[in-house]
Amino acid sequence: MDYSRQVQKAIDFMEARLTTKIELEDVADIACFSMYHFHRMFSAIVGYTMKDYIRRRRLSKAAREVVFSLRTIEEIAGRYQFESQASFTRAFKKQFAITPGKLRKTRQAFKHFNPIDVKKQFKRKGEVMLEPKLVEKEEFKVVGMKVMTTIKENKIPMLWNDFMKRSQEIKNQSCEKAAVGVCPSPISAII
Repeated sequence: MDYSRQVQKAIDFMEARLTTKIELEDVADIACFSMYHFHRMFSAIVGYTMKDYIRRRRLSKAAREVVFSLRTIEEIAGRYQFESQASFTRAFKKQFAITPGKLRKTRQAFKHFNPIDVKKQFKRKGEVMLEPKLVEKEEFKVVGMKVMTTIKENKIPMLWNDFMKRSQEIKNQSCEKAAVGVCPSPISAII
């Protein structure tokens, strides 16, 4: 599977919907991944989480509207899915080091966060994007701990912490320096 192509489809889907609510589940479906796998692949390929990418893109589009449109700042905040003008202003100032009101008055230059083109991103300076490769292994046994979780509550980091504290208890390990996470379904993990 061409992971970069699937992630680019997801980016294109998000770009067309920056003024509407975007759910991880919908974007993962477009990319043909489970939510968990999509979240990991997107972050690995793009360098940002999906949530961070959307926030940066929305703020960049909003900044253009602050400078070039007659909409109020409150209207722009709502248009780009911010719950309030105050939360919009905080996020805006964090990204651009200026408030939307001051940007509107001064119309100073700001660093725009452009949409990412996955193929172009990795052709700079001779960089090569590594495509994940699926490899079939012979049957093997897995010993570990199991958790049921969701993307929102994500118990997997805590499971890793608990597992690492007890990993020395596993007898007859074939490889003592390796630990593997297994995700048999989108809502459970075995470590």
